[in-house]
Formats: sequence, structure tokens, C-alpha cells
Amino acid sequence: MSELQNKILERLSAQGINLDLNSGYLRHKWLLAAALDLHCAAGGRLEDALELVQNYDSPPLDVATAVGNIIVETAVVSRAADLDMIQAAYNWIDRA
Repeated sequence: MSELQNKILERLSAQGINLDLNSGYLRHKWLLAAALDLHCAAGGRLEDALELVQNYDSPPLDVATAVGNIIVETAVVSRAADLDMIQAAYNWIDRA
């Protein structure tokens, strides 16, 4: 794992947050909420997100591919906002 990833996970663990993906609803809720936050921050509408969810029919991806897709889209949004996405992550660590 990268140094940045380790720092994020250490911060979450220090807050008593369960990092196990099999921990159920709450972990998945946070994942979807973060995706929706980014979608809306980038100018997306909740109505569009809801339509995508209702019509979603893609086969499940492996975790490595899905994480890569999220990082690619985060890079695109970060560029559009003239923002360094790695610095944004370090800012989150400092605030958490």
C-alpha cells in the first residue's frame, strides 16, 4: 500500500471506523455517499445519479479495476477544478 493510503487508513482506524468491506450497510453507504458528493461537487444532479442507479446493468468488476476507474474519474474532476487530488487527500487527513 502507498504511504498516502496507509495514512488515511491509520486516521480512520484512530477514529474507530470499521475498515472491513464486509461490515455491511454502513461501509457501503459511506462509499456511495462519497461518490454522490463528488458527483454533485462536479456539477452533477442527483436526478441523473438516480437514473443511473435505476438503469445500472453492468457486470460486477474486480476491485482493482473499479478502484482504478474511481481514481481516473477523480483525476478528471480534480483537473477540472484545478486541484491536486493527492493534496486534497492530505488536506482530508489534516482535518480528520
